[in-house]
Amino acid sequence: MTDAPVTDAIARRFRRFAEVEAKGHSPLYESFANGVAEDPTILAFLAGLPVAKQQPNLLLAAVRFGVCTPIDWSISAPGSFQTAIRSAPKY
Repeated sequence: MTDAPVTDAIARRFRRFAEVEAKGHSPLYESFANGVAEDPTILAFLAGLPVAKQQPNLLLAAVRFGVCTPIDWSISAPGSFQTAIRSAPKY
């Protein structure tokens, strides 16, 4: 079970990234960061990482590096960011 205060803090960091860092600069990253902030599965995944590895820019860059640039946030879209994270191998 994931600790709610931990996932809430991660969600706040991703929302802040979307609102402050990405807004007006990268609509794609703004959308992705807001999507992560609302996704309990991905927040739980991030909560299992060391705090230094939970940074929005690290997750976004890692997904782009691993699967190229996803076309959309939505899990219903083939090649989406959400699908890429959820289908990543668990080590």
